[in-house]
Amino acid sequence: MDAARELTPDLLARGYPLPGALEAVQRLAEQLAVAQSVPTGNIRPNAENKLKLLGDVAGLLDVEVGGYGSDDTVRSRLVKVAQDKAASKYGVPFTRASTVLIGETDRDVQAARDGGAQIVAVATGVTSQAELKRAHADRGRHDRGGVGGS
Repeated sequence: MDAARELTPDLLARGYPLPGALEAVQRLAEQLAVAQSVPTGNIRPNAENKLKLLGDVAGLLDVEVGGYGSDDTVRSRLVKVAQDKAASKYGVPFTRASTVLIGETDRDVQAARDGGAQIVAVATGVTSQAELKRAHADRGRHDRGGVGGS
């Protein structure tokens, strides 16, 4: 936790929100039947710091039901971790039919497929649109949306 706090100023100085990311989160939050969270290899404090780059997402994302690197080191298992946490909190099952992961790399596509989620791949420049198509994303977009930087 101390390391995450120490790195926060550098992360906030180097990272940046990609155009459309906050708007996408806001629009999904307007849907009553949508629970939004974060499956990420980052530990929760680092993920929360990265989310600060988007601005005020309080009430839009439920970080309590996310899957984090501290939950498991295998990316695809984080989908199930998040599904189980969300099912416990919201009292409904989360399956491949009701879970959508939005990612930007071929590893995100694979994690969704192996973990039991549909995948929407967004070509932000990290991985090309062609590479995402080859990874067999369920849906794809070629634009920018998310949080960039490291």
